[in-house]
Amino acid sequence: MGFVQTAIAAGLVSLVQEDLACIGAGVAVAEGYWSLAPVIVGCGVGTMLTDLLWILIGRVCGPSVLRRRPIRWWVKDHHIASGRLWIAPRVGTLIFLGRFLPGFRTPLHLALGLSSVPVRAMMPYIGVFAFVYVGLLAALATALGTTAGRYAWWSKAPPAVSLFLVAVALWLGVRGLQRWVGPRVWSLFQRREAGAETG
Repeated sequence: MGFVQTAIAAGLVSLVQEDLACIGAGVAVAEGYWSLAPVIVGCGVGTMLTDLLWILIGRVCGPSVLRRRPIRWWVKDHHIASGRLWIAPRVGTLIFLGRFLPGFRTPLHLALGLSSVPVRAMMPYIGVFAFVYVGLLAALATALGTTAGRYAWWSKAPPAVSLFLVAVALWLGVRGLQRWVGPRVWSLFQRREAGAETG
């Protein structure tokens, strides 16, 4: 499969579930089906498009949703205003955290859509962190997939089964690592914010 076809295939899959898509594509590279460069390009673009989609949903649909009952009973105008003021100087940090904290990415992008920050100001952060994250994840999956495929019992299984099992195993490992690292990163961020407020 050529560069463009591989990039398109990886990008389309990453629109559904980016982490699993990057890992699966990395394992496909380890198995010799694809090359790493188009996988990174495709998954990176797909990840950026997914992020932008959630931001646009928040920007277009968010205001009307917040005015509906029962949400408007709890979320008042001053809450929205203070949230926008809090988000504006922290856009880069929040997008970075969204790459690593499980369950945080989609709510974050919806909140960014509700903020007053222009989308063009978010784009450099979204692009850089998406490609760094995708590159690291795909390269790690390629390296680990090569080792796992060589020594694990499933290396004797049919190629499709082997590819699926290695991808799922690596995905579970990455999610477990995120769940361990995520709260610690968030705790560091909270401590830094508390220190900035008291300083």
